Amino acid sequence: MNLKEFVLCRASEEIYKHCVATGEMAADLANHHGLDVQKARDAGLLHDAARSLDDATLIREADRLGIEPSDIERDNPVLLHAKVAARMARYELGITDREILEAIEAHTTGARGMGKLARVLFVADYAEPTRDMPGVETVRALLPDHLDEAVVLILKNKMDYVRRRGRAADPRSIELWDELVKKVAVPEEPT
Repeated sequence: MNLKEFVLCRASEEIYKHCVATGEMAADLANHHGLDVQKARDAGLLHDAARSLDDATLIREADRLGIEPSDIERDNPVLLHAKVAARMARYELGITDREILEAIEAHTTGARGMGKLARVLFVADYAEPTRDMPGVETVRALLPDHLDEAVVLILKNKMDYVRRRGRAADPRSIELWDELVKKVAVPEEPT
């Protein structure tokens, strides 16, 4: 089974289209930044392979795949889709490339120390052309050159979003924010 078939049989049509668009944007960003284009495309295609699963199924799949959910993931199981998708890629497709697996696992929350391919996927997932949300145009305006600035702005947008909904930001996002905000300027949102 090829990667597109793997995702197509697990994802809704909308999520499948998002995965394809994310893979293409990740490939373009990877090319611009001197990274392996095929790895970026594969990570983008696979990143949301578990996104169509409901909360109960995500929890069962996490348990089956040996994933111990964090407290935040228990409270918001949709966050598990990234870890579940990475394990599915590893165990069901035999993907062992650490960069691809890291990128898939970190695409939702980010993670301290994540590599450049993971940052490419993090940005592509948020900014691919079918996405339409507040702040996405500001992120797109930073691309392709200002990858880390885009990551910081996306983290800011995501953490603001979850806090407005009365939830705590994922510690992985906070750790990545703390790591990157020392290195790059935080872009301002236009008023």
